[in-house]
Amino acid sequence: MCQVPQLQSAQSSALLRILTPALKIETEPTPVPEPSCHWHVTPKNQLNEEKPSLMDFPPKLVAEQLTYIDAELFKKVLPHQCLGSIWSKRNKPGNEHLAPTVCATVTQFNSVVNCVITTCLGNPRMIAQDRAMVVEHWIKVAKACQIMRNYSSLHAILSALQSASIYRLKKTWERVSRKSFQKFKKLCTEDNPQRRELLLKEWPSKWATLMMSLQRAQKRLQKKVSVPGE
Repeated sequence: MCQVPQLQSAQSSALLRILTPALKIETEPTPVPEPSCHWHVTPKNQLNEEKPSLMDFPPKLVAEQLTYIDAELFKKVLPHQCLGSIWSKRNKPGNEHLAPTVCATVTQFNSVVNCVITTCLGNPRMIAQDRAMVVEHWIKVAKACQIMRNYSSLHAILSALQSASIYRLKKTWERVSRKSFQKFKKLCTEDNPQRRELLLKEWPSKWATLMMSLQRAQKRLQKKVSVPGE
């Protein structure tokens, strides 16, 4: 089984601590953690240097870390737990943890959805312009996920941005740049099983490509010894 390298730097380590609530996967049934988000977004006029904010991390770095987490989770998936005869029984009494490795991927997906919504709406002091900046940031993360063929996190981000709680924010979307909005609409159009299948056919060795991408990122991040602003 291929080994995905863990990215090392002060910045990526801080991001991993935020993004890894679902990384501990057991083959034996264990309680599935509730989706959570440790990010917050502070308006520019109320900055607090003590807590990391989503906007402190470049979109590509966020996408790389999400890809690393998803890769680790999918490597642990047991094939027999994906069978319909097993998965269909998970909601019956006593079978809540029948397929823990599969449930872990679902939990991570829900965590990403929850993080997107929380960073957009979690701070009541944010104004429409602040939320628009966060939306644009997530659109960039989604695009980076697509480039890395991380369709799980890509779909999670797009699902959150299309949820009623965010998509209804008319003033926020009015402040999203036209370029970002067009990118968002294109990502939504391409986010379908048929399109993903075509892309995968054009990508014969996904793990090899993922390894190369993460190794390049590792070398790049190792050159950075300090977190910007500290």
